[in-house]
Amino acid sequence: MTIKVPLMHGVDVRVLQQALVDRMVTVKGVQEKPVPQVEIAEFTLQGPVLAVCTFCKPTDYNDTQANVGDAIAEILLAVGYTVPTPVVLAAPPLLAKVG
Repeated sequence: MTIKVPLMHGVDVRVLQQALVDRMVTVKGVQEKPVPQVEIAEFTLQGPVLAVCTFCKPTDYNDTQANVGDAIAEILLAVGYTVPTPVVLAAPPLLAKVG
C-alpha cells in the first residue's frame, strides 16, 4: 500500500523520510520484507509529497492501513509539523519577477 503525505516547503524532508522508515518497521501488520520505503513522490507548489510504501497480508490490509496512518500522524506531530490552514493553501504562490 502507498500513502501520500503532502508537506509544506521548509520541512527537512530527509529527516522526515528517515523517521518514517524507522517507524514503519514497527507498525503492526507491516511486513519485514520487502522493507518499507519512503520516497519523494512529486513536487507541488505547496511543497514535496512523500509516498510511504508498505507491504502487508491482504487479510490485514484495513487494520494495517489504519495503523500506518496513525504512525504517520505520530511522526508528523513528533517533528513539530503543523497542518497549513486552508487560507495558506489557497493563496497564490509568490513568484519572483525577472528584470
